[in-house]
Amino acid sequence: MSTYTNFFRSLLHFGTNQQKWKLTLLVSSVGLSTAGFLWHRHYHYANSYSLHLKRYSAPAEYPQLTKHANLMASQLTLQMYAKLRDRITPSGYTIDDVIQVGVDNLGSQTRQYFGVSAGDEESYKMFSDLFDPLIRIRYNHGPDARQYHDIDITKLHFPFESNNTTFDINKYILSSRIRITRNLSGYTFPTFSTRAERRHVERNLNKAFQQFIKENNQFNGNYYRLSMVDGQLQNSLANVSASM
Repeated sequence: MSTYTNFFRSLLHFGTNQQKWKLTLLVSSVGLSTAGFLWHRHYHYANSYSLHLKRYSAPAEYPQLTKHANLMASQLTLQMYAKLRDRITPSGYTIDDVIQVGVDNLGSQTRQYFGVSAGDEESYKMFSDLFDPLIRIRYNHGPDARQYHDIDITKLHFPFESNNTTFDINKYILSSRIRITRNLSGYTFPTFSTRAERRHVERNLNKAFQQFIKENNQFNGNYYRLSMVDGQLQNSLANVSASM
């Protein structure tokens, strides 16, 4: 590692409160262009060291994965861990947060799971060295690939009907349920969200649901906050769902 980089990192362990002072000192020491490059290149170190964590070496922190059978354990090398361990997303997610679920759960050869979790949308870019190969292994989906959607119902074919054009879907399907799971841009994922952030998301979603009901009768319904759902209401909702 270069002398300039070592000097720059030695300044950053004080935290981020004196960024203007550090940048001024750095400019006077190594020159404006070099300082600008290093400040941009290693900015994530400032956030990381501001956590005031006691840091050990990468080999000392590298997890024991010899008995693990999840996908993370098959891809995470010491070299990769050393490269990613000083990175941190704007919300504070680190590579140790990413892999902790896989460290705690060994997995099995018969059913391998990912063994990683993303804390926010930036995690996929910040730790792409690990996420990209895992996604490619499981879904054969590269970072530049695009998911194809076709919602044209006229292309559906039903081999058990002699005449596909007159197929009556109600003849076979009594009820259906659609569950949509999505994350909101600008918020951390549930794996890393704070209590205040969860409440903020819930308030925004409640406003959106009320707007749906107001503008389109097709979406009429009731919104139930989980903290207000007691056992009686839960059983009532379950019975209604089962009878549909």
